[in-house]
Formats: sequence, C-alpha cells, structure tokens
Amino acid sequence: MVGVGLAAALALIAAQDTILLRRELVKGAKDSYTLTMKSSMVMDTGGAGMGTMPLDFTFASKMEVGLDRVSTDGKDANVTIKMTEFKYDLGQMGQMMGGQQPEMPQEMTMTGKLDVRNRLSGVRIPNAPGPAGMLSQQMQNFPLFIEFPNDPVKVGDSWEVRLPATPMTGNKITRLKATLLGEKSAGEGTAWAIKLTGTMNINADMMEMMRQMGGEAGGMPQMAMFMTGTMNVDGEALVEKNTGRTIKFETTYKTDVTIDMPDMGMQMKQAGNTLVSVVLAN
Repeated sequence: MVGVGLAAALALIAAQDTILLRRELVKGAKDSYTLTMKSSMVMDTGGAGMGTMPLDFTFASKMEVGLDRVSTDGKDANVTIKMTEFKYDLGQMGQMMGGQQPEMPQEMTMTGKLDVRNRLSGVRIPNAPGPAGMLSQQMQNFPLFIEFPNDPVKVGDSWEVRLPATPMTGNKITRLKATLLGEKSAGEGTAWAIKLTGTMNINADMMEMMRQMGGEAGGMPQMAMFMTGTMNVDGEALVEKNTGRTIKFETTYKTDVTIDMPDMGMQMKQAGNTLVSVVLAN
C-alpha cells in the first residue's frame, strides 16, 4: 500500500510539472500587432560581370487579428488578419529605381482558421504586384505564430512544427523543431518561452512565383529562373500562460541560395539574413 501511494504521489507531481499549451479562442476577440521584416542580402552575380550587389528590404505594418466565429467544439475559429499603415524601403534597389518605388495598397485583408494549437491554416492571401506581392509571398513562407504540441510537455521537451507547403519550398511541407525553454519576463509578468529551430529547404520556380504575384512578372523577360538552397531558422516566441496568445515572436532566417537562369547560362549566389518580428501592441 505504501508503494502504491508513493507511486501515485510521484505520478501526481509529474503531472503537475507538465504544461498543456493551448490558444484560447473567444468570438469577437481582437489583438493588434506590429509586424516587421528586415532582410539584408548580398548577391554574387558571378559571370554576369556586375560583382556583388546588396539586396536590402525593410517592411513594417500594423496587423489586427480578429476571431470571427468559434466552432461548436471550441477547437478552431475563423480568423481575419487586416494589415494597415504599411512602410517599406527597397534600399539600394529602390535608389536604382530613382526613388520611384511602387505604392502599397491602403490595406490587405487575409482570412483563414486558427485552432487551439495556434496553427493558422487555409489562409487566403490576395495576389498583388510589386512590394505587396513580395509581402504576400513572405507571409506564406514565414509563420506568424508558433505551433503548440498535441500533448502536455515539460520544460526542455521538444515537438515538431509543420509549415505548409508553398511554392518557395517546391510545394513540400517544412518540418521544424520547437522546444519549451521555460518562463521568461514579459511586461509586468512572465510568459512561456518557446525556441524554434531547423532548416527550410528552398526549391522555387521564381518566374511562376512572380506570375502568381501579379501578371507578367513586372515586365521582366519571360525566362526560366530557379532558386535552390536553404534557410536556417532560429526563433523564439513568448506566449501568455493563461491564453496562449502570442506576445512576441522573433525569428531569423539565414539564407544561402543559388539562382539558376539556364536560358542565359548564368548562375548567381545569394546569402544573408531576414528578421521577422511579430509584437503584441495592446
């Protein structure tokens, strides 16, 4: 009897050490975020004779995430993501355009579903030319929120995070690793800190992606262009303990890719970092 009681006590203690990470879904709830992206790349033009070229891109906007309807079982909700107050800078590329950078729309609205495991799915992103199209493509490749595990976890435990198949990855799912780091200060309280790591394999038909962004690839010559390589992912998310709501999610994507243009017999290298940050504003 003593042995049974001890085993039960140990089991209870172990259960108390586990955490069930879940996103609270409440109809009508709205959260405001600041979304920023900062990309700093260098392209080696190889045989093109142009040496190396900096490819910088910065972007910022306000992002409102609203829950429109919660399913009867409470496991998922319709979500509307509205982005406004766009700011962007194409860096040296913009200067080469004589400062005449294409305009962004007044707002972009996306719809989809958000479930209790913090997974966005079925997101419908409008096609748009220029910087808006670039943003649309980026939104497909970079997660806004971090996926929670199916089962309770302890500090130090890891689980698989699946990113949807996109044209950038050759329409294949990307598998990353999330790890519960423990508690971390966030504002006046503490939040759960979750690490995200792994590699995203790039295998893209760039001309097809440009056509999807808006028509005839911005007037560029129609030729074969492919991108292959990797993005190493290193991020950290802070989520509220009681609601699972994202307080901050900051991720660096270290890129090392090759761009092939077989019709021209050219090959170029591109490397650098992209920092994506989602920060709760209210």
